[in-house]
Amino acid sequence: MNKLNSKIKMLKKLDYTKIYEINKLYADKNTLEMHQQKLKEILKNPTKEDLDKQVFNLVVKDNSINVILQDIITNSFEFEIDNKDIEDYKTRIIANMQKAYNQNKNENLLKQINDVNFINNLTNSSIKHDLVFSKLGELWDIEVTDQEVKNALDIYYKKTNLSIRDYINDKEKFDAIRMIIFNEKINNELIHRFHIKLNLPKPNNPEAQEKKN
Repeated sequence: MNKLNSKIKMLKKLDYTKIYEINKLYADKNTLEMHQQKLKEILKNPTKEDLDKQVFNLVVKDNSINVILQDIITNSFEFEIDNKDIEDYKTRIIANMQKAYNQNKNENLLKQINDVNFINNLTNSSIKHDLVFSKLGELWDIEVTDQEVKNALDIYYKKTNLSIRDYINDKEKFDAIRMIIFNEKINNELIHRFHIKLNLPKPNNPEAQEKKN
C-alpha cells in the first residue's frame, strides 16, 4: 500500500472478549460467483454439496469480518482523511470498476460507477479499511516477507503455468501481491482473535453456533 497522508488514531484498546452475533448473512450475486469460481479452481471435481458448504463458510467468514471491522472502525479509531488520498482512491476505484464493467457488462456495476454517493462512500470506507489494516498489522506484528510473495507466485505458476516474470521484476506488481497476502493475514487474525456467534434461522443453519478461534 502506498504511504497515505490520511491519519488514524486509536481511541481505545480492542475488546477481544466481545461477542459479535450474526443473525443474517449478506452476499451479492457477484460475490457468490467469485467464491464458486475460486473453489472450483482449488477443489478437484467438488460435489454440489461440498461446493455449497464451502461457499457458505466463506460467506460466514466475509460477514464475520465485516461485522467486526464495522464495530472497531466506528468505536476504536478516529480518522483524519486527506483530500489527496480521496482523489487518488476515487480515481483507482472508478478505473477498476470500469475495467470490470468492460469485461462483463454488468449494468448494476455501471449504475454504481455513475452513483456519486456510492463512489464517495466506497472511497471513504476503502481508505479507513487500509488505515485500520495497517494499524492492526503494527499491533499484531504482521508482515509479509519477500520470500512469502515469491512462494505465492511459485504456487500460482505451478497451478496455471502462466508467467510470473512481470510480478518478480515489477516492484509495484510485486507489492500488490504482498498486500493481498497481508490483507488475508489480517482477515484471518480478525476471525481468530474475536468471538463470533452464528444465530441463523432454519434452514440456513438449524443450530446456533458459537466459536472462539
